[in-house]
Amino acid sequence: SKNKAERKGANKETEANKDGSIEWGMLELKAAEITVTIPVTWKLEAMAVDQFMSFFLTELKLQISEAKIEGAIYGTGEDDMEGITVNAITETYSGTVVDVFKSNLAALDAKKKIGAKAYISTTAAEELQFAQDGSGAYIFPIAAGLPKTLAGYSLEVDPYLHDGDIIVGNLQRYARMNVTEAMSVTKDVSGKK
Repeated sequence: SKNKAERKGANKETEANKDGSIEWGMLELKAAEITVTIPVTWKLEAMAVDQFMSFFLTELKLQISEAKIEGAIYGTGEDDMEGITVNAITETYSGTVVDVFKSNLAALDAKKKIGAKAYISTTAAEELQFAQDGSGAYIFPIAAGLPKTLAGYSLEVDPYLHDGDIIVGNLQRYARMNVTEAMSVTKDVSGKK
């Protein structure tokens, strides 16, 4: 949704300012759920060591957290969450990681560049770290690691991005995710089997 803030009124200390307003285009909210059912027999639970169930629940929480992250980035919005890539400007590139930065930045208008960060996949980070100039010297010295910024944009390696993917933008401003219910675990006990 696009919003437009309007401010009218005096800027003098002795005068009251007039009410401002924010006009929204269309705000559409969608709901998505991540659910997993894992049957555990009472016999398995009885035979397992005491730490089994807490270990099991920790693993389950990890898997659901990873599914939530995947959905927040790549979800299609059809049968799952709508990820940030759904409405993103997609730029396909050939060449180096530096080429994709140029391509991504050229696709963003000046307003969308405000507060933007660059999120790069692990493989893109590796490619960038080992990039060499024409004489074979590393562009970024290996001992120093990757730079904290690139072209003035904060650079962050995101291990959840797919191989080669790079996202440039201000996600705090242009992406929203509300969590209506924190993760919960329900245990259904059945003695039938």
